[in-house]
Amino acid sequence: MDKIVIIILVIVWIGMRQLKERPVKINTLWIVPAFLIYACAGMIGKEFFVNSYAPIIMTIAFFVGCIVGLIRGIMTKVKFNPIRKEVTMKSSIIGFIIWISILVIKLVTREVSSDVDLATGAFLMLGLSSIVIRRVWIYFAYVKETKQLAIRKNHK
Repeated sequence: MDKIVIIILVIVWIGMRQLKERPVKINTLWIVPAFLIYACAGMIGKEFFVNSYAPIIMTIAFFVGCIVGLIRGIMTKVKFNPIRKEVTMKSSIIGFIIWISILVIKLVTREVSSDVDLATGAFLMLGLSSIVIRRVWIYFAYVKETKQLAIRKNHK
């Protein structure tokens, strides 16, 4: 029971952080994806060879993750905040609900699936590709905002 309470508290904390407008920090934008790639690469690599259909499942999970990451990236608002004088981002509630849904599906699949390792590997691949694609989207939105800001400054 304590584990469930901790998970719920972490999800609430992440949700509050995601739904709050915060500055885009380009220098730290890549820390989480880089750490996750480093931490998960070995586990994901092993899952590719669990059985004959594992590469197909893992590839599908990769592309689904890319689509989810793209959708979440598009739903993230990246804009120049004139009060704070910086580019900020804020996730949407729908993007957060998508993230929660994937988390719940992962937990249910882990309880129901007979091939737990493959299911876990597929969700690692899905989550990892989603995070990377979302961060790439945020990076390009940041670049676009800073270019527009520079153009506005030059026209004054």
